[in-house]
Amino acid sequence: MDSVFFSGSISIKTLPERVKQSLDIIKNEGKYRILVGDANGVDALIQKYCAKIGLTNVTIYTIGDTPRNQEAHFKVEYVKVPEGIRNGRQRQTVKDEKMTFDSNISYVIWDEQSQGSFTNIIRALKNDKKVRVFSSKNNSPLNNIDIDSISKIYFNSNGLAAKDLLDELFKKGIKEFNNVRQLNSYLVDNKYIEKSDLSPNTYKTLDTTFATDAFYRGKHNGVKFRFELVQVLVNKFQLKNKTGSYGDMRG
Repeated sequence: MDSVFFSGSISIKTLPERVKQSLDIIKNEGKYRILVGDANGVDALIQKYCAKIGLTNVTIYTIGDTPRNQEAHFKVEYVKVPEGIRNGRQRQTVKDEKMTFDSNISYVIWDEQSQGSFTNIIRALKNDKKVRVFSSKNNSPLNNIDIDSISKIYFNSNGLAAKDLLDELFKKGIKEFNNVRQLNSYLVDNKYIEKSDLSPNTYKTLDTTFATDAFYRGKHNGVKFRFELVQVLVNKFQLKNKTGSYGDMRG
């Protein structure tokens, strides 16, 4: 029997009707086992709806002695976390990783901002799982589900810091920049950003297609880059590298 790992953003307070319809179909067909976590938000909503419609083939995964949320008498899977992992988010990620590996399908209800949901989607794609993503922001399924499309949504919702931009370039084989300082210098020279008058280490955008100014408590504090800049720089340096010119290696 195939297993479906349902997950989603804690910020979501109401289960979308389309997701309820999917759970109704799963109950009627009787072909799937549901895997779900024990967090607030989507996890709790999935549990409650399964209990409501009498969908009993449900397993709740938890890292605690008891689940934080537990509806009905669903089976509980206790996930052991290595003792060296202390950070709360990292401990929960161990649980999410096991749920991905124990499932055949990942069904993610995403607000297009949550890092945990983003990570679940990317992990499932990298492990060749079937993936379905429902956008709570647009109240509709996402049609393009691949690493670049999902990354574009996530980073354009949250923005990339310069370090994030550098990491994304490196993942795609662009190793022209050894550090953030070199990257920022290139972006200034090529008129993507400029130094702010407020601080020599703070930048502001010159092209809103590729970056937006970031603010904290009403004060300008830097730049957040868009995923479009990743794609432009990858294309530019891949073309350059094909001609035989290659910059310094990073890392």
